[in-house]
Amino acid sequence: NRSSDLFDLAVTIASQVTSPGWGWMVVQQATTLWESWHGSQFVGVSSRNHIMFGGQGPWYYQAVAGINMADGGLGWDRIRIQPRLTQNTTLVSVSATVGTYRGEIYSSWAQAGHVCGSSDENGAVTLQCPTGGVVSGVVFASYGTPNGSCGHFQVFNCSSTNSASVVEKMCMGKSSCTIQASNQVFGGDPCLDVRKHLDVEVTCSGGAVFSHTIQIPVGSVAEIHVPTFGADAMKVTVTESGIAVWEKGKYEPGQKGITGAMAQDGYVVFNAGSGRYQLDLAV
Repeated sequence: NRSSDLFDLAVTIASQVTSPGWGWMVVQQATTLWESWHGSQFVGVSSRNHIMFGGQGPWYYQAVAGINMADGGLGWDRIRIQPRLTQNTTLVSVSATVGTYRGEIYSSWAQAGHVCGSSDENGAVTLQCPTGGVVSGVVFASYGTPNGSCGHFQVFNCSSTNSASVVEKMCMGKSSCTIQASNQVFGGDPCLDVRKHLDVEVTCSGGAVFSHTIQIPVGSVAEIHVPTFGADAMKVTVTESGIAVWEKGKYEPGQKGITGAMAQDGYVVFNAGSGRYQLDLAV
């Protein structure tokens, strides 16, 4: 439908490093938001310090991470977790936290296939495949000055020639791995006197096609919407911490905190109390 199409279009604009998009401004070395998508660091076509496209912040939390107050809720006593994902969504993983007076609401999801991570020099990248999956390939790895975002990473001025081999050695065949972003790990400094960072994108195979970690604060209840990506709800299985809570088109009771479930408009919707949940979808 049109709402889904517009979500995927918004994801493209938010993640690409070409125009139109905020990434284009970053590539053009902008330090403020521009009034227009067009122009470059050499050719100005409008104001270089303008809030014209500066109101996208809530969208990341509400639509991408899916953190919303449910209809009729007051003070986050009722929460709706509903990432607006579709079969065509190219974004592969998201993590977000919203602080409330009841405590933090946390939503972190990943689609099977591709997982990304980034870190500044002397930090670390941790990659976690969806439950049951392992790293099966390195799509992109650059320790140096890469730019772009997950699915759109690019080598820029400098990059360690050991980038891919280091990531392969540390991650291949593992469900999770951590790579330190340092000259020592990558066998030397690829660009002297330049602040470096590490961008990595890997493929995962096996296991769940979608994994979602959620934390609901004390005193709140939640509706957690798990997307089926066009699959028939009768043919998907959803587990919570490895135990089935939806199978063969019906709710499977018994897991602490999950009180019910139903299929609705391309999602399996779970009712849950406060606590931390790990929901995995298999087709």
